[in-house]
Amino acid sequence: VGKGFSGVETPLFETMLVVRVVAEEAEAQVPTQGDDVHEHAAEEVATDVVSPTPTSPSPSSPVLDTCSALAHRVKVLENDKVAQQLAIVKLKARVKKLEKLHKAKIYNIDLDYSLKVLSMQEDDTEVQEAVKIVTTAKLMTE
Repeated sequence: VGKGFSGVETPLFETMLVVRVVAEEAEAQVPTQGDDVHEHAAEEVATDVVSPTPTSPSPSSPVLDTCSALAHRVKVLENDKVAQQLAIVKLKARVKKLEKLHKAKIYNIDLDYSLKVLSMQEDDTEVQEAVKIVTTAKLMTE
């Protein structure tokens, strides 16, 4: 990309390092005498012919195998995620249903308790009335 703090040129891609090494080798092989201009030009052309593009990996490379394995794993995990979400929805519905049932039971228990309390209070008056009726019936029969 540019020169760093120490003045060293930092390339953008790793393939640029390879080209840089080739260029350095070409500079090292430059003849010291000016008579071999044709050889020097041929060397420069040879360094220019080297393409900085990386070679494409073969179809059976481990990178593609890893990529396909990871893609398959992602699909499996997505299916698991959907299954778990469905299970969560079912469990939430079950919890709501059980909460409604328990609320109804508690409500009925509360109603039964209040009725029992009221009936216990009424029993005293009913018992007193029954006692009056029985005593008047006894008095009438005697």
